[in-house]
Amino acid sequence: MSEVQTAAKPPEEWQNDTPSKIGIIRFDRDGHEDLEWVRGRQVFLITAEERQANQRKVALTQYDPFTNGTCRLLSGLAEDDPDYAKLVHQPDTLTDLEIDALLDGKYSDFEAAVLQVTSEATLRRILDKAEDEGAAGKRLNLLRDRLTGLDRRSPMKGDVVTDGDPEVERTAPRMAPGEDDGMPGPRKYEIDTELAG
Repeated sequence: MSEVQTAAKPPEEWQNDTPSKIGIIRFDRDGHEDLEWVRGRQVFLITAEERQANQRKVALTQYDPFTNGTCRLLSGLAEDDPDYAKLVHQPDTLTDLEIDALLDGKYSDFEAAVLQVTSEATLRRILDKAEDEGAAGKRLNLLRDRLTGLDRRSPMKGDVVTDGDPEVERTAPRMAPGEDDGMPGPRKYEIDTELAG
């Protein structure tokens, strides 16, 4: 009698595309979660199950390091995998080849692509490549303006707002002034500047 064995999926190869360390969840042999630190620019292997566990842990999808440009897939995920499109075909997960093509292509295509990118890590990767390759000032200015725009965006829920004082950390609500969240309670959504004093 022969047993049918299913081959385990090979691990996925990713790179932390930021200069900062990130923490990822790994499973030990007993299935318990362990935290592992991945250095900036480090290439690492992770199983699909571990990646999915990490993705389930993020509070908001914008903080998912596997889709927001923090980490970039290098190999190990088949095109027929259900997660492939979500992880590969989006503006914040550009490959080096895609960035090269944008830098070598028409400015209008470059501009359209850059305006869709919302990840600081991805914009910085594009800017670094553009500077290394001596891109035209117009492209560099667009990238710098996008990064400045991300730095100056209004606070969102979950953002730490310090007004320059590290002792004053508070959370700003997600709703714009006058926007209704459907929950009972006051509807005034302003950042309280008197918390410091």
